Amino acid sequence: MRTFSVLIHRDPEVDDAPWVAHCLDWDLVSQGTGPRHAIAMIAEAIQMVAEDDAEIGLDPDHRKSADESEWRAFLHAQEAGTKVRVSDLESIAHLTHVRIAAAINIELANDGKPDEWRERHSPFAISQIADNHCSA
Repeated sequence: MRTFSVLIHRDPEVDDAPWVAHCLDWDLVSQGTGPRHAIAMIAEAIQMVAEDDAEIGLDPDHRKSADESEWRAFLHAQEAGTKVRVSDLESIAHLTHVRIAAAINIELANDGKPDEWRERHSPFAISQIADNHCSA
């Protein structure tokens, strides 16, 4: 089982902006129509990268990590945020000034290849902050 740190947000300046999911561990970015969809899409991106890297003999953990500012924003969301259950994410999908810090657990095989990929969320793995403009 591997836990990935994912920062999820949307651009408050753009109407109907997609939700962006950024896997900070491997600096991967995906997007979705809502927070849960963005989580599903980044989990799929993680899966594809792990499979592609394993196929050519690379260890995906050698990928660069996200910038320090993204990690600070993630940690700020975790520390200062209000806990939200995954099942309640769609209730905040209409908000624009929100960052969500998600810990996504994915099971990997010992050799780094995906093994029966299962996305698991603990009930309190997600926290949010109400203002994108907080200093992080």
